[in-house]
Amino acid sequence: MNSFENKKHISRFKLIIRLLWMVKNHKWLMLQAIFYGILNHLTNILLIVYGAWLITGIFLLPSYFPSIFELILLFILAIIKAVSAYMEQIKNHDVAFRLLADLRVQFFEKLEPLTPGNLIRKRSGDLISTIGGDIEMIEVFFAHTISPIVIAGSISVFILSFLGFWWILLPFFIFPFYFTLGVIIPIFYERFIRKNGKVIRNTLGSTNAHLIDSLQGIKTILLFNQGKSRLQQIADNGLLLNKVKRKSSTNAGLLIGIINLVIFTADIAIIIAAIQGFAINILDIRGVIVVIVATISSFGPLSAISSISHHLTQTFAAAERLFNIIDEKPIVVDSPDCSSETPERFDITFKNLSFKYSPEEPLILNDFNLKIPQGSKIALIGESGSGKTTILRILLRFWDFESGEIFIGGKDLKKMYQKNIHEIIAIVEQDTFLFDLSIKDNIAMGNYNVNMEDIIKCAKMANIHEFIMSLSEGYDTQISELGDKLSSGEKQRIAISRALIKNAPILLLDEPTSNLDTLNENALQKTLNTIIQDKTVIIVAHRSSMIANVDNIFLLKDGKCCEIGNWDNFVVNGKYNPEKVSLTNYTDNNM
Repeated sequence: MNSFENKKHISRFKLIIRLLWMVKNHKWLMLQAIFYGILNHLTNILLIVYGAWLITGIFLLPSYFPSIFELILLFILAIIKAVSAYMEQIKNHDVAFRLLADLRVQFFEKLEPLTPGNLIRKRSGDLISTIGGDIEMIEVFFAHTISPIVIAGSISVFILSFLGFWWILLPFFIFPFYFTLGVIIPIFYERFIRKNGKVIRNTLGSTNAHLIDSLQGIKTILLFNQGKSRLQQIADNGLLLNKVKRKSSTNAGLLIGIINLVIFTADIAIIIAAIQGFAINILDIRGVIVVIVATISSFGPLSAISSISHHLTQTFAAAERLFNIIDEKPIVVDSPDCSSETPERFDITFKNLSFKYSPEEPLILNDFNLKIPQGSKIALIGESGSGKTTILRILLRFWDFESGEIFIGGKDLKKMYQKNIHEIIAIVEQDTFLFDLSIKDNIAMGNYNVNMEDIIKCAKMANIHEFIMSLSEGYDTQISELGDKLSSGEKQRIAISRALIKNAPILLLDEPTSNLDTLNENALQKTLNTIIQDKTVIIVAHRSSMIANVDNIFLLKDGKCCEIGNWDNFVVNGKYNPEKVSLTNYTDNNM
């Protein structure tokens, strides 16, 4: 399902105002683009009209030949036209690309607080389509709409004034055609194909999302022999997109035909009007030719406005998709009475906590209570879906809870800024994400103020140092260069190094050894037992090795802590088997 289908509709007027408002920071660049655009089209018309004036003089006036000055003036107009055309393109695209850069920054700034609560039901491919395709599509408005409209209006006023100079009735012959090309066709055509533009952007987003899903899951597709089936789905999506775009192309052809018909009719009208002026001795033959040439050469800016209406429908659809995400309210918002003070102690209390992911879903946590003294190590165990990982996410304020309270060091979690919460908590999750940076930079992301010695120290603690040094570039090796050569366990150990280097007083471990073999798991256990001595630690685990040396184990069931115990209560005595298999007792002697 498309992530954007149920989003609110934004009127064209509001979209245009919002897009225009973005230009205010680059208004001087836009004004320069408009100036050069007017100069470009104006000199183009003057060049043609002046050339026609000189040529008709040669044929109609006895003993006339253009002077050196007149020929030089013609050459100067040509130079001005060339330079202004170049500068118009430079300035238009300069301001457009600056605005697109601003949009990308604004999009990420708005997207960051939406994570993960608001984005969990959005497909990553659809978001990528918005970041890439939709934002790029808005370039049409900034580079090919704003200044062309002003230019077309200015040139039209100039030509109408020029025609009125020759004969006061001529502007009345041409104005209806100008108005049709510049106002009627763009407005009515855009309304005519508005729905199609939105369908194209949404279909393209769904197609990209499906393709990205296929690339991300290509190994699974191959393992389950679903290659042909998936390929057929991709082909079907492509055919659907082609069908939608074919309709758009048909409409574009219709638009071009209408524009050409209007221009052709206008050309005939000005010829008839000029001949009529000649017949009543208002225009001479030279004036007739100049008037006709000036009018015919003036339709370029207006036809561009009419043509751009075809692309604007997709531009507005892309802007609507983008603004719907930007306007989305985060699930978790810092309270106005938040304090930036960091807690002096780091005990954690969950009091009567209730939570569900959406109003229509059942409660994951129901009147949940838990007290974790500072410096203690506790483990959360329970069946999948019992709420173990949810507790960690709520503590990080990734989600807001229905009711209840959480305190860190006696401070209400909801009265602490999210950034301050994240500063005092480090986490190692099951699913590890590494950025396309060097290994060194990925580790240092936990604390950019550290030196190389600290990075190496934490890598050794996570038992990844030797592997890193075996690489040709060592810690400077780019993650992208390793590709699939980097195993899940190696990725997880780099992530553990990143958490260790943060040196936060609270450490959350969500199945930190799920991708490690026994040898590396035992080595990491020794490291964890050393570094967590002075930290408040919450461990979510299914492996018995991770809960062997904690102070307390809490069993979650039906959204509550239904039992509290230790290693002997839960594992040795067989009351609870986290792995659902026969266990070997895990004690310090095994390390």
